[in-house]
Amino acid sequence: MEFHDIVPQDGDIETEPEGLLDHPAPQDPPIWSEIMRFFTNPRKPVILALARPDPKKNITTLVKAFGECRPLRELANLTLIMGNRDGIDEMSSTSSSVLLSVLKLIDKYDLYGQVAYPKHHKQSDVPEIYRLAAKTKVTLPI
Repeated sequence: MEFHDIVPQDGDIETEPEGLLDHPAPQDPPIWSEIMRFFTNPRKPVILALARPDPKKNITTLVKAFGECRPLRELANLTLIMGNRDGIDEMSSTSSSVLLSVLKLIDKYDLYGQVAYPKHHKQSDVPEIYRLAAKTKVTLPI
């Protein structure tokens, strides 16, 4: 798959619809900074996966595909919302196995600064997570 024709939309995070500029912009939701702190270039669009760390969800395949596709990595960041966790040792064996596989793939493909995997989010953060992904969209040429 070729990504050279995909153009990120600049300024989406900063741009407010006309008419809203008269009012002070509300502060970004805290979950946004929790995600963005992972990225060396937070201006890139976000590819979002929101799923529990279960083998059926194929998160490792997504990370592997992202790691193997340099044009995609140059275009976008990857955000993995894999439920809530404290310590890996406290997770179920299945969930910890998926998370460890993801971490190994991040290391294998040197995806540091390109993949976010926050430990915690609230259910009420989910709409804001989707809103963040929508604000960092890419445009496909027609």
